[in-house]
Amino acid sequence: MKKLSLFPFLTLTVFGMSSCASGTDDRASLEYEKYRLPNGLEVVLHQDTSDPVVSVAIQYHVGSNREKPGKTGFAHFFEHMLFQRSENLPRNAFFQKIDALGGTFNGGTSNDGTVYFETVPRDALEKVLWMESDRMGYFINTVTEGGLKREIDVVSNEKRQGENVPYGLAWDLTFKNLFPQGHPYSWTVIGEIPDLRSATVDDVKEFYDKYYTTSNATLVVAGDFDKAEAKKLIEKYFGEIPDRGKPEAPQVQNVTLDSTKKISYEDVFCNAPMLLLAYPGVETYNEDGYALDFLTNLLAGDKKSPLYKVLVEERKLAPEVEMFSYQLEVAGLVVFDAKTFPGVKLDDVQAAFDEALARFEKEGIDPKDLERYKNQEETRTYNRLTSTNGKAISMARDNVFGGAPDRSLRELDKYREVTVDDVMRVYEKYVKGRPFLSVSIYPEGQSALAVTGSVPAQVEQESIDDQRIVEIYIGFPLPEEGKEAYELALAGKNSLEASRQLNTAIEKGAAREISTSRLKLTATFADGSMQTKTYRIAPVPDFDERYEAYSDARAAFQSIEPPSSDASQQEIDDYLGKMPQMPKLYTIEEVDEE
Repeated sequence: MKKLSLFPFLTLTVFGMSSCASGTDDRASLEYEKYRLPNGLEVVLHQDTSDPVVSVAIQYHVGSNREKPGKTGFAHFFEHMLFQRSENLPRNAFFQKIDALGGTFNGGTSNDGTVYFETVPRDALEKVLWMESDRMGYFINTVTEGGLKREIDVVSNEKRQGENVPYGLAWDLTFKNLFPQGHPYSWTVIGEIPDLRSATVDDVKEFYDKYYTTSNATLVVAGDFDKAEAKKLIEKYFGEIPDRGKPEAPQVQNVTLDSTKKISYEDVFCNAPMLLLAYPGVETYNEDGYALDFLTNLLAGDKKSPLYKVLVEERKLAPEVEMFSYQLEVAGLVVFDAKTFPGVKLDDVQAAFDEALARFEKEGIDPKDLERYKNQEETRTYNRLTSTNGKAISMARDNVFGGAPDRSLRELDKYREVTVDDVMRVYEKYVKGRPFLSVSIYPEGQSALAVTGSVPAQVEQESIDDQRIVEIYIGFPLPEEGKEAYELALAGKNSLEASRQLNTAIEKGAAREISTSRLKLTATFADGSMQTKTYRIAPVPDFDERYEAYSDARAAFQSIEPPSSDASQQEIDDYLGKMPQMPKLYTIEEVDEE
């Protein structure tokens, strides 16, 4: 069942698990301890001494489905912001500290939740818990209007980069047209950029205070650690965070269609059409969901499936087909899609789809095929639990959405119980003769390939004039020793950041050569268009004094021996605290290009 699985884990050996035998039965299990702090934070501890590492995952029960029309994109936006800084971690310190520890980290936002996770050497557990607690409890006061706007520009560019690729809007078109306006899934996870641009600091603080609270999250520690010591550390760092109350859980809102809906979209990035069909489905943990998973497997899961045989082998309309049941917290959908060969009419694909369903009804289900897919589902579940990181993420998600850290393993019994009759029953209930959404995507100028009767979809994209720069390169003559420093991408048209890059060139011997130069910035936008701006670079009035101070500060800092890889948190903090503030040496002023 497609249950909020954001990150695949595809290795093949199961570690840190035990099996519970009962007669001929053999079940894998996860051993864990679960408890709740007085402030409502649920904690799960799972010990696995296979490797000397420890993984931490925090799952917040907040995704885009918690947002409101006109204020979308906040959950994904916070995924970005929470990596930037908190009250006791300066900007980018989270990245630097995890890297210094030799660890890995990431995060992700879905329709239903947000997760952050790290894996570090086992002796670094305290440092990670301290950093995670700092951004859970002491982040929001660091949000400023400037920081808000800067990160919105980053999200805006990310959105365009995702859209401006072949079929980049397929999923957006599906959600916005299958789910009615105002439904929690009728907007994208990344949100609408106008909503973010109109957001105020008070808006984001209100969202944070409501959903990023201890009683709306689960903390999992998995790996090689001392349980008693871990409990002390968790109480020390998380116990002091006040609970702001637990928000009400979202309610199931499955949808129905009164009639089939057909839309089309001209995609200037693709060179071949695509057909996507979406049927209303069911939410996560719905009893019909297990059989729906197997139904989509049996229809399109391999070369024996009827959809593959008809569309790929016999009619040669597409190189591959795909069908799956996507089950989310409050609703679901059953999706078929085929990216065809160039020039294929999507009416032919629809006819082939109908023919494959008729063949499925006529030939029925081979019980051996159903059993094979049951085995595959079990294998996929175990594969997600092969590492401490995989287990931490899975257990945090299962606890938040399923009420138990080992819910995924318990779900296997539901899959084992599915019969051929169950699969045919959900086919009749959700697919056969049921209304669906048809999405035809075709290359530029080839609207004749769309399914007959399709209505052009309304798509709103942010104007390129509103976009900030994605990449900026410097293009003016430099002495050879200074080119490397200047040929760096700058983060937006920010004069302070540009000045910092210019300061870097001092180390390359180019400081004095540029005092009368012009800086030409060529910006490449996400859609491939380019713009050029020219800036005058001028040294500050007290350049000589600042340059001397800069050189002295740089030399002093470089003389300090960096901490070792096993340094304590205090040693790392002391080292970073000695980093001087480098003075700004140049001003940058935009001028008309000559």
